[in-house]
Amino acid sequence: MDSLTLRWFDKRQFANRARGFVKRVWRTPAFPMLELACFGAGALAVISGAFGTQNLPLAQRAMFWLALMAWNAVKWRLWFAWMVRGHAAWRRASALGAVLLNLPLPLEIVVALRLIGVEAEIGPRLIWLEALAISAIVAALAWAVRRLLALRPVPVAAADPGPLVRAGTRLDQVAAVRAEDHYCRVYLADGSSRLVLCRFADALRELAGRDGTRIHRSAWVAEWAVGRAERAGRAWRLVAAGEAFAVSPAHLAETRRRGWLNRR
Repeated sequence: MDSLTLRWFDKRQFANRARGFVKRVWRTPAFPMLELACFGAGALAVISGAFGTQNLPLAQRAMFWLALMAWNAVKWRLWFAWMVRGHAAWRRASALGAVLLNLPLPLEIVVALRLIGVEAEIGPRLIWLEALAISAIVAALAWAVRRLLALRPVPVAAADPGPLVRAGTRLDQVAAVRAEDHYCRVYLADGSSRLVLCRFADALRELAGRDGTRIHRSAWVAEWAVGRAERAGRAWRLVAAGEAFAVSPAHLAETRRRGWLNRR
């Protein structure tokens, strides 16, 4: 393989990884809690005049905090997309981010002040202490907003049962579904399986409210059913309900984001 081909291959790999990362950023489940928490913390900072901004006119103070908190929302979203691969990683990513992402904050404040036409010298020690306090406020607000959204009643519209329910299947017992010609093989929690006459697309719509995801053009797996991941060369398989299910490249990023590839 010549050097030109290698360079082209490296560029293609980089482009694929970049596209995968962008998709992971938009799928990060912190939205909209992260943005709402940053907006709330910024509003509190405008009112209280944090970081010594109480001497600025209200309009300038609001513009400063809007710029600073918008940048931090972007920064934290990228950080979570890079660090989080499963539910267990959120606390570690948050703790590390509270330290690492706040280190450049004095420089960010200088830049934000210059954007509104203010020149200032910043003492980093006081800034870092106040940044830790604001990080704690953002975390508390994010937790409160998440709790409110979780407690909000969701209206359930009456709908005709799907093909799985009509076939006598309890959706909470479905571990996995695999398409087989005009049928779907449904794997259940008790280790049994059954064939249901339905399209795979109809089965996916019926399982849309369940915690699971599509891992292949012909396979869906529930979160609780994933036992372990196996790798054969560059290919991945998930073992669920005693069966091995191939993970297609198109669904590899979502499978990795959920942390399933780390299960052994």
